[in-house]
Amino acid sequence: MAPVRHPYLFLFFFTLLNVLGFADRSLLAGFSLQIISELKMSYAQFSFLSGVAFIFFNSGSLLAMGHLADRVHRPRLIAVGMLLWSLMTAFSGLARGFGMLAFTRGMVGVGEASLAPSSLGMLSDVFPERRRGFVLGLYFVGTPVGVAVSYFIAAVLGPKLGWRNCFLGLGALGVVFSLVLPFLRDPRPAATTATTDGLPADAGLRVLLVILRRSVPLQLLLLGGILINFSIGATVLDLVWLVKEKGFLEKEAQGIAGSFFLVGGIMGTWLGGVGGDWFSQRFPGGGRALFLAVVYAFLAPMSVVLRVMPPTHILFYPFVFVGCINIMLASGVPIAAATELVPERIRSSVIALSIVATSVFGYSSGSYLVGVLSDYFTRLGYASPISWADLWITVAALPAVACFYLCYRKQQPQLQPAPLVAQAQAG
Repeated sequence: MAPVRHPYLFLFFFTLLNVLGFADRSLLAGFSLQIISELKMSYAQFSFLSGVAFIFFNSGSLLAMGHLADRVHRPRLIAVGMLLWSLMTAFSGLARGFGMLAFTRGMVGVGEASLAPSSLGMLSDVFPERRRGFVLGLYFVGTPVGVAVSYFIAAVLGPKLGWRNCFLGLGALGVVFSLVLPFLRDPRPAATTATTDGLPADAGLRVLLVILRRSVPLQLLLLGGILINFSIGATVLDLVWLVKEKGFLEKEAQGIAGSFFLVGGIMGTWLGGVGGDWFSQRFPGGGRALFLAVVYAFLAPMSVVLRVMPPTHILFYPFVFVGCINIMLASGVPIAAATELVPERIRSSVIALSIVATSVFGYSSGSYLVGVLSDYFTRLGYASPISWADLWITVAALPAVACFYLCYRKQQPQLQPAPLVAQAQAG
């Protein structure tokens, strides 16, 4: 653990960057109805922009960024990425068609790939392991806050400035923040030729992939995360779903999405941090995986039922709130669990791998499929095509419960990564 004079100020700053990053990536959803109408897009095209276009480039860059984060000055790496994603956010406001918007979304994904591996790696260096779940939970508060900010921008500033100027303004704010980062100190522990975890200082992706191939708990953890994020992908059309199939006005839907995700998301990150830490201490060796299994056994069925529930039902709003909690639990807890399954030297790399796996095979696939299915059910004449598409996608969360539970059962009472290190070196 590297000493930092003001560790919680350090945490606050990088949480703020996470807020800005998620506001940038979520602003498209906040203006979904206007963008679909003005640029004449199908549901599949819009869901492609919200999922595949961003995540393909983001995930394709994450492993490289994680690899770089284990070797270079991390604040400067984030600064370069933030400058890129902020400029591309601004250029999104100039898009005149699907192609240009797809390009700028892809480049936003490349830039944002620099943030998570570096910032989470630095926070893991600054805070002790017993506080890691709590710290990552606070960091991931930036996700619901960022998403809520994007919806509030769309609801409050959108009618006055228009969606294009909102993109331009948010991008300009990010450029300002990127100029501060190069002056921060990287809290990385002093490099050595050999470390206490048995890996050389230049350990990289080869070692990580060998460990992944031979660690059944890590495989199960990633599979569970993929399934959960696949179901979360169905939320990409939620604003359109609330307006066109549930009867809300656009501004009402933006307010519901923003406020519920803000409160429910913060509760989800708090629950994930505190609950994950408690389970980790109470059930050594896989406690966080057990926590995920227990929580999703209750929350996943509620998310499925929500998709067929009328908005007049007494449980509609509580289940929307639960859905927001559900989404945020899938962020910090699996990553905290994954960092405990690998040696310290490749922590940033496993963070990147976790995000890539859950984003590409999970969220990206689910978000694109919900658009394709919505278009398909529309052509068939279904009265609620998005609801039916959402239902089929959301069911995928249910098998994740078994994955997380088996991940817990496959781990020993006291986790010892040394055998995996030896296998990785031999492999």
